[in-house]
This record gives sequence, C-alpha cells and structure tokens, in this order.
Amino acid sequence: MKKILLYISFLFFGLNAIHADVKYTIDDEGVLIIEGTGDMTMPDYSDDNRPGWSNEFFWEVIIKDGVKNIGDEAFAGLTTVFSIRIPNSVESIGKMAFCNCTSLGSVFLPESVKLVGSNAFKGCEDLTDFAAYANEDLQLGSGIFEDCTSLSAISFFGKNLPSGLSDSEDWNLGLDDETINACKLVIPEEFYDKYKSIDPWNQFADDNVSISINLNDDEEYVNTEGTHMDFACYVRDFKDTKWQALFLPFALTVEEWKDDLDFAYINDMRQIDTDDDGDIDETWMDIVPIKHGCTYSGWPYLVRARSKGKRFFRVLNDFVLCSDEIGASEGPICSTTSTIFTFLGNYEIMSGEEMAGNKYYGIFNGKLTLGDSESPLKPCRWYMISNVYDYTYFDQDDDYSANTIKINVIGGDKYGVATGIKDFRMTEKADNSVYDLNGRKMNEKSLKPGLYIKNGKKLVIK
Repeated sequence: MKKILLYISFLFFGLNAIHADVKYTIDDEGVLIIEGTGDMTMPDYSDDNRPGWSNEFFWEVIIKDGVKNIGDEAFAGLTTVFSIRIPNSVESIGKMAFCNCTSLGSVFLPESVKLVGSNAFKGCEDLTDFAAYANEDLQLGSGIFEDCTSLSAISFFGKNLPSGLSDSEDWNLGLDDETINACKLVIPEEFYDKYKSIDPWNQFADDNVSISINLNDDEEYVNTEGTHMDFACYVRDFKDTKWQALFLPFALTVEEWKDDLDFAYINDMRQIDTDDDGDIDETWMDIVPIKHGCTYSGWPYLVRARSKGKRFFRVLNDFVLCSDEIGASEGPICSTTSTIFTFLGNYEIMSGEEMAGNKYYGIFNGKLTLGDSESPLKPCRWYMISNVYDYTYFDQDDDYSANTIKINVIGGDKYGVATGIKDFRMTEKADNSVYDLNGRKMNEKSLKPGLYIKNGKKLVIK
C-alpha cells in the first residue's frame, strides 16, 4: 500500500503564471514515485533546502509524465538509488541533480530533455551507461561525468550530437584520461565523419566509437551486416491505448515496462460457429499477457500503452538482428480445421495497396483487420497471412476472409479489453472428417500414429 508522504502546491507569479500540484509516494517495494497534475515544475534544492524524500529509504525513482524539470540537487547524495526513470516531458535537469548517487547504474534521457546542468551526475561511481535521444539540440553542462570512474558507454540516438551550454566557457565532460580511453562512444551516423573535429567527442579512441542503430515508424530498418552486439533504440509514439503489433530485432525486458506497457504473445487462432449452423461465423486470436522475463528478438508480439505518448525501447550492447533476419523461423503458425494462419515480421513501410492486394491482416486501431488501400503497415510490426485449405465450414457465398478478427485476452484483462468471453467452438460436422496438418482429408479408420485435426481440435494417434 502506498503512503503519501508529501503534497506540494506552489505558485509562481510573473509574465506566465504557473500553478502546479506535485506529490510523491514511496511504495512497499522501495520505489519513489513523483507525479501530479497541471504544468508541473519541480523546485530547485540546496544543502539548506532539501526535498522531503531526502531522508527516506528507496531503491528506484519513477517520475511520471507531466513533470517539466528536475531541480538542482533534487536527488543529490541518495546513495541507495540504482534506477531512475525520466519521462518524455522533462525538459531540463538541474545542476548536481544526481550528484553522488553512488549506486546509480544507468541513465536514459528521452527526447524532451534539452538541457542538463553542470555536475549533474558527478560522483556517480557505479554509473556504467549513459544514453540520450536527441533529435534537436541537447546542451550539457561542464563536468557532468566527473568522478564517474565506472562509465563504460555513452550513447546518443536520434539525429543530433550534444553540445556544451552556451554559458560554459571551458566545457568538458569531467572524465579522467583512463576512463575516457576505455569508454565507448555511440553516435548517430550523421556525425560519424565529423566527431573527430568536435571537442570533447574527439577525445575518445577511434576503436571505441561506433554508430547507433535508430529505428522509428517513419523509416525502414536496414541493417544487413548480420547479428551483432550493438546499441539500438526504437521510438514509437502511442496515439492511443489500444493493442498494437510489435516486432523488434532485439529483446526487451518486460519488468522494465510493467507500470507503463502491457505485452502479450500470440497463443492460438480459433474459428467459431456462433449459431450452430455448421459454418464459421467468427475468427478469434487468443493472446496471453506476459508478466515476467524477456521477449524474443525477431518474434511477433502485441503491446499496449496505458497512456499516450512516445516510448523509447533501447538495447544496450546486446544482440541485434540484421534486417534480413526474423528470428528462429518464419514466425508462429496456427492451424484450425480449415485455415492456416502465419505471422510474419516487417521492417519496411508496406503500402496499403500491397496489404489489400495480398489480403494481409494487420492490427489497425486496436483490431486485427484485413488490409485496405488506406492503411499502410509501419516498420517494426507484423502482419498475418490466412490460407484456407478446407472450405467445408464456410458458406459458399462468402469470400472466406474475415474483415475483422477479434483479439481475446486469455485469463482476462484488467486494463480495458473484454474478459469472461464465452468459448464457442466449432460444432461437429456430419461427415466427422479428420485432416492432417497439411489440410488433407484422411481416412480415420487407417490413421498412422501422429497428430491430426478433427472438428477444430487436435487428435493424437499413438
């Protein structure tokens, strides 16, 4: 149970008056959560003016979307904090904001951050990874990594490479020679031929500088160099809170997103006779929520955000599949009495005309629907192919392709998708036919040992 420790209401008067309500809680698992309503601005702090949480014990900090800045020395000296989540609403981080957070291991700055104050991460002895997504100018203050002796990777995604604050006469990162010689620098491709002339990035050893992999919904993913260890980031802007298709060339840790996103894997496809007339009336896709562990690279999943906005999926020095690979096989294949459903990954921008012409299915507006000429398939998503091999269960006037396939969450769904759905199954046909997995009708009296399908169910002959 969460305990509310502090409620702050403050008002700034001036040309643009700002009224904001900010509160923080610490839950039973040792997580400090900062949130509120309105145009939230966190005040600056100092040695003589410490925030209320400075005397509390917690391991992780989660700042909710809406907070506009992180004040000076906001978390300075908190030696137990090992994780901080910064939302894509924070625009600035104050001076010494995380100074001497000696257990902090990794930091990622989203696209919204435009300014980081001097000595922001000074003395973070366990900080090994620092990353930022910068499509526009990102300014860093001097000495932000001073005494960060464990720093092994600095990576930048997007289209830009950070610069120093305009008021910094002698801008430097604060890294000593030993650390900077061993540290990796990962930068956007646009700067790979320029970094040698840009201080302080030209201080990094050439062998330690590489190009970051940037994936988004507007550009096709092309990386034909093969599976390798690398730094990659995929950005998706969730316009709604409905299910979407997800297909990435790297794995994700589900626990990292447990408070923000829902993941599910495709479990089965079902064709249903709702009126007991012997014909298929509906097709359903059963999905199972994922609560723990990791997703597989190059494998189709479903994802849903609990709030709108951009999410930055990042992999740190781990395996990234090339754009020609889609995992261990073509994808999951589900078979019913009449139809085989195959799921294939996509890293390209597939036009609506191609989707419609091939009768591919995709998830659009939260539903698995037959492609139309107006709906292109964006990169890092999957599509589904439906192949009918037995027309016994269809009305002869149908075109055998359901326009919409229902998404059914196995085990229920507490975040808005229908639950408690009655499990209609195919009614038994008069001929009681048995089929092999290739869709061929078999003589049930002379079946060899193996797996078959009868009335939409698996039949095992031993």
